[in-house]
Amino acid sequence: MSFIDKALQVPHDYFPPISTNYLQDLPILSIFILAYYKIHYLRQAVESVLDQDYQNVELILIDNDAIEDVPYYLEKVYREHPNVALLRFEENQYSWEDITSIYVVFNVALMKANGNYVASLSYDDKISSNYATKMMQLFIDNPACMTAAPASCSIDENGELNLNRTRGMEKSNQRERYIDGFEIAKDTVCKLNRKLFSAFGDVMVINKELVVKNGGYDAMIDFSQVFKFAAFGVTGYDPSAKTFWRHHSEQVNRMYDQRGEI
Repeated sequence: MSFIDKALQVPHDYFPPISTNYLQDLPILSIFILAYYKIHYLRQAVESVLDQDYQNVELILIDNDAIEDVPYYLEKVYREHPNVALLRFEENQYSWEDITSIYVVFNVALMKANGNYVASLSYDDKISSNYATKMMQLFIDNPACMTAAPASCSIDENGELNLNRTRGMEKSNQRERYIDGFEIAKDTVCKLNRKLFSAFGDVMVINKELVVKNGGYDAMIDFSQVFKFAAFGVTGYDPSAKTFWRHHSEQVNRMYDQRGEI
């Protein structure tokens, strides 16, 4: 049974967009945001998607049995904006003992998405307003393009740019607008001397059909975005679009380190 099949068996409620406002001659990009807590970060992530200058963006909000004021905020965004869907899970799908369980939510969102292309955005990150326009143009200009990525930038708790980390990313993302994704896979293996692709996490926009064909999302998305998806086709890159990855004390990977887990 695939990750997708298992995911669809988990109890959930899906609420499609109340209204849609898409241009028929442009592809749709579906962006998933998983929400649980820390509404002050979540608002910034959601607003960065709502503020895109590309009209055909579908936002799928994932309520992972959220706490605090998050469920009310998600409901409000869902009811007040077009092209917004809401996915609710009866039980929180995250487990410290089995981190693979969290990808249930993304695989359900994948199968509900109206988009031709899909991407995920962490609740504590955000994207530049031209992100969707630049990513979709890569696919439009080259039908062979299966994945696309923006520049990866680091910000702190207050949203200020971490210059040293960001410049480090720039040095290890020196590639053309289009290259063979297999070259990225080979480069990624060279952990200490990467030149073509490096990111703080999951940053790629992916052809939805490719994700479904290759079995859906899994627990190692940081690596599978390269080895499971990008390696099997042309991959695009436009550094004028940005993903702002927030580095802060309560990041999940740092919490794992504190627990002494890998």
